[in-house]
Amino acid sequence: MKKCILALDIGGTSLKCGLFDGPMLISGSLDSQPVNSNGSFEVIHQAFFSLLGRVRNFAMMNGLLITEVSVDTPGPFDYNMGISRMTHKYQAIKDKPLAPVIRAPLGNLPVRFMHDSTAFIQGATAGFDGYSRFSGVMIGTGLGFALMIDGEVLINKTGGPLYSIYSLPYRGGTAEDVVSARGIVAAYNARAGSPARAAKEVGDRAEAGDELAISVYNEMAASLAEIIAPILYECRIEALLLGGQISKSFPLFGDTLREKLSGVSSLVYVNPAHDIDLVHLIGAAVGK
Repeated sequence: MKKCILALDIGGTSLKCGLFDGPMLISGSLDSQPVNSNGSFEVIHQAFFSLLGRVRNFAMMNGLLITEVSVDTPGPFDYNMGISRMTHKYQAIKDKPLAPVIRAPLGNLPVRFMHDSTAFIQGATAGFDGYSRFSGVMIGTGLGFALMIDGEVLINKTGGPLYSIYSLPYRGGTAEDVVSARGIVAAYNARAGSPARAAKEVGDRAEAGDELAISVYNEMAASLAEIIAPILYECRIEALLLGGQISKSFPLFGDTLREKLSGVSSLVYVNPAHDIDLVHLIGAAVGK
């Protein structure tokens, strides 16, 4: 039987997983399951059981042997112990070991956990040659950040990112209040005659030529540069890779971001990661 790794991404509204041979997704194995992260322990457990049971069956039917499960999840989370500390979602599994929930449909497999920013930067840099000092920024419902130097992700003692930027004080609030989907919507709706309901809607209007929407995306890019430039400079980062759903609109704000980071002399590459929707699973599969 061919050996493979099961990579699992835990999101706020869904679970996603796939089987990997190194960084390559095994065709047909990608699957997802809606989950109510505010539900009871039983509801959350059933979502894991349903998804992982289907992937187990796929592996058995296709002559695949799952040897390990690698999980990426946002924090707060004790990645060494495999225990969630989140209070804003998944409250029903807070302080409970998650590995037994994952093993229930799979058997007694090794299970490892990593921060979603760690998974992102490991996935984004897989097969990426020419640089040794990377930073990753994820812009979506939140604002994630990671650093990788000489192949090692910089993490703290519980496995989270060594540098965290989402809660940094910024303009009377936090960095995440401005550089995130909700920040884009708030900035646009504060000046728009016709409000937008989501950041994608603001992006669609920008692509259609809405000057206010274009301005909002570029203001966000300028804010991001202001927030991360000191860290990039201090750590002599060479390549900045962007992820998260907002990064799919990189053509709207990329030039501004590059311009505002031009003072970071070490930085020579600023672009979105390849395959933004799959990059976390790749990182979980190949990561340490």
